[in-house]
Amino acid sequence: MELCLFLQWLFLSSIALSLGNGEVFYVHPNDDPSQCPNDTTNCHGINEYADGIANDSMIDSIYYFLPGVHNLNRSINIEWGSNLTFQGKGMMREGPHTTVMESPVVIQCISYVTVTFGNCNNLLLSNLTIKNCGYNVAGSENGYPGLVINASSANLSYMSLQESRWIALWFIDVSDVT
Repeated sequence: MELCLFLQWLFLSSIALSLGNGEVFYVHPNDDPSQCPNDTTNCHGINEYADGIANDSMIDSIYYFLPGVHNLNRSINIEWGSNLTFQGKGMMREGPHTTVMESPVVIQCISYVTVTFGNCNNLLLSNLTIKNCGYNVAGSENGYPGLVINASSANLSYMSLQESRWIALWFIDVSDVT
């Protein structure tokens, strides 16, 4: 049992140590690594990355989300970042309503989950659909937004925020948004 826990810690540590070093990462949907490019070892599920990037700083990193549903079971909280890209692979397509477009990449939040980019510079989010993120606090008017962005120079292109449980998108001190 101890060996199993040690190996799991070693695996997650190796992911965490490699984050934010100007590398390209791939995110496969729901434990299906069959879509991962053959020439990379940087291809993991979204929750494995969420474990590794919690409260970390990230610099010059690109995350390519491969097509499919990515069930996010834990919050992502990036405290500091510069030149970050989170991009879905594939083209936008017709969504659940004729006026809604969505990406072939869907980040589906499970339970009480949020995605936060704090103190980031040059943030690009593109070709992603984010569903069911955020939550309200029971018995109050307060809650947690699904996607929180505190950045200078943020670019959101071809993004779809759907079925948020509270506020879908919250900008804090954001300048130069496109």
